[in-house]
Amino acid sequence: MLILKYILIVVCGYLLGSISSSVLISKGLYRMDIRTKGSGNAGATNMARIFGMTSGLLTLGGDALKTVAAVFLGGWLAVHIERFQQFMQTRRTAITVLFWLSMASLLAYYY
Repeated sequence: MLILKYILIVVCGYLLGSISSSVLISKGLYRMDIRTKGSGNAGATNMARIFGMTSGLLTLGGDALKTVAAVFLGGWLAVHIERFQQFMQTRRTAITVLFWLSMASLLAYYY
């Protein structure tokens, strides 16, 4: 069961990491995809070059917040995994949670 706990923590961290703050900011604020501008890299440096230092710092902050969220979520899951297992025992709940996690991942990738 310990191995499943670590797999769950890694999967949650991976899903959080798949959210690109630079793409969200560029499409949300400027209605453009940063991956088609400048160097084509969806990073803070390209955001700062194309849209200005404020956007670059927002991207950097968004990436840092993703890291902090992944660490806290992993720690929370490690401590409260028993409660989470009880929650996931219902097959319907498990399928629903997996569906929404996969939808969030797809939205983060294609948005």
